[in-house]
Amino acid sequence: MSLGKLTASIFSGAQELTVALAAFNFNFTLYKIEAPEEFKGLGNALTSYRRELAEDGEIHTTVRTLRAMFEPMLPSAPSLYTAYGFRASEIAVKLSRESKTKHGPGPFAMYQGIDGGSIWAAATSGDGAVSIHLLACMLAKLWPATEATSIWEEMVMRRTEQLSAADGKDARSVLAACAARSGLTRQQLANWDASARAWLRAGDEVVHVKQARLELVIGEIDKPVSTEKNVYENVLDAWTRAMVVLNELIKGNPHSITDGAVLVAMSAWHLFPDMWVPSITNQIVKQNDHLVDPDGILTLGLEPAQSRQSEESPSERLGTQTESRGVTWSLPLACHHFYGDPIRMQKAMNTDGSRITINQLLQLAMGSVFHGWRESDFNAGKAAAILSDLWNHCTDTSIATTQENDLPLPSGDSWFGLLAKTAQKYLTSEAVARVECRKYFNIGRKICPEFLGIDGESVSPIVALQRPTGFIKMAVDLEGQLCLLRKIAITRGYDTRDLVLFYMVPATQDEANTFVIATISPYNGIPEVSTFDKRWISTASDHRTSDDVLREVADVDIRTEIINEAKISGGWTTGSGRLLWSNAPADYSERNLVTGSVNEIFGNCTESVLPRAESVQDRHKVITGVPFECVLGDPAGAAVYCIQGTQRPLDPALSSDAIRATIGADTMTIS
Repeated sequence: MSLGKLTASIFSGAQELTVALAAFNFNFTLYKIEAPEEFKGLGNALTSYRRELAEDGEIHTTVRTLRAMFEPMLPSAPSLYTAYGFRASEIAVKLSRESKTKHGPGPFAMYQGIDGGSIWAAATSGDGAVSIHLLACMLAKLWPATEATSIWEEMVMRRTEQLSAADGKDARSVLAACAARSGLTRQQLANWDASARAWLRAGDEVVHVKQARLELVIGEIDKPVSTEKNVYENVLDAWTRAMVVLNELIKGNPHSITDGAVLVAMSAWHLFPDMWVPSITNQIVKQNDHLVDPDGILTLGLEPAQSRQSEESPSERLGTQTESRGVTWSLPLACHHFYGDPIRMQKAMNTDGSRITINQLLQLAMGSVFHGWRESDFNAGKAAAILSDLWNHCTDTSIATTQENDLPLPSGDSWFGLLAKTAQKYLTSEAVARVECRKYFNIGRKICPEFLGIDGESVSPIVALQRPTGFIKMAVDLEGQLCLLRKIAITRGYDTRDLVLFYMVPATQDEANTFVIATISPYNGIPEVSTFDKRWISTASDHRTSDDVLREVADVDIRTEIINEAKISGGWTTGSGRLLWSNAPADYSERNLVTGSVNEIFGNCTESVLPRAESVQDRHKVITGVPFECVLGDPAGAAVYCIQGTQRPLDPALSSDAIRATIGADTMTIS
């Protein structure tokens, strides 16, 4: 073809233009332009090796080809491109500075720093190429690598079909057709996705605070990215609408949306306009992004996924639940398998496929250890407070030095130490970070109960604290057990007039065990472990005097009486958890004095209450006394007994407030 005929074809718009362009032996995909000024910070932050790959390597060919194919269909978004360039440079400069601080020169120096290949290749290929990179980030945000590559493959295939059917009158369509004929392999598309994915994760680290605020909003809604049925129209619809809306917001034009495409784009492109979600909160969610005009407020016309109840306070309403699916993107992937019908797959921008930090993993672990905690208004704040109090008490050296045991202080690198640090970080965090932590705490508590290897039939050591018996076992000695029993009984709401503290003093070499019955209330309100209002000490020895017993187990300042252990049926002698005090003081006998046979009083517990030496006929012996039943502790050691027939709390599980109040006792010694 002559040059004159080619020129005539260009001016006439004839279909011969297609043939003419095809005859050119020019690989336009290798052509590069100067990156815009706003991207210069990014270019300077890249290593020379990464810049060379982005400007002259395969990734540059990929993005130029994709640009030529899709640019005719894309809207103009100059403000978006400019803002994105500045944001990319900010991220790159910060990460480059940190990388140089952490790493020095060496054989792998060229591979250090961020992987900004996809974005730098796009920046040196024109505005249309930047939009291709933006789509790559959107797909990488929700879809795993293999699925995102399949989406790219189907987009290229469908666009190639469109261009093959074009009439060739539009010069840009002809150029796109030429690009389509050059072909892109699945491996090229996979490498393109991998570079964009690496950039996305690097950027998320820098803008994690703003990202967290956005995720709180996303976690409150249930909306699709697009309602289009097939992959090509669906992705193209979400991509172009997101570009148009964000371009307007950056310029300062408010906008309202009713789906999730723009939210995905904001998270993937690291641009954060202020938001107003009237169905969730009356206040504007301030992001204070200097690259977005303050007047560009995004209104989310979305209904909440379900009615929300604040976990802690109205100001922290967002993010208190985890049941919402968030923004979902559903696509029928035809290129995900080599054969068969398209597979419909769905991803949610909430928890599906997302990477989490080590701190978020620890928050999830903290929630996991509290799986099974029975308390109606329990939340991450209460869990963190319990762990923090336990850690402070166990590591208090002033307490540790007074303990008469050889237990070492817990290590900060132990599982307990890591969870305690996580709890303290939660308690000292700002409101936004705290809400994000609650999200992962709730996931761990509700969805991942076996995360730390705790099967469904058992509970973690932390949840075991709700069981009074398990909590009391933390005490390293009798004094600590008595303190715990008293404080638990008082904080549980028992009427202390119905309670006695029953415990055993270990036997000496020459004498038998001695048991003690004591009131719960402290003497004159003095909160000391052994200071009770009244105590009754047993003795079965003919040659042991009251003074002998008092010297062994009692303080002389305490009002104490000696009782014969024959007056007590059951109790520590059998470990049955039931006892009858036949000569109980008037304060107790006036509340519930019973007379009847052993069978009638103890019922099914008769076998365990009767000493082995007694005959079966003694079951019908009539006895009189005050019946008690163990409600807290170990009947064979130290326990709280309550008069039978009196009111008591229905739920035996301890509340978080009761546990914290007990931990705070100055005289408590726990292991």
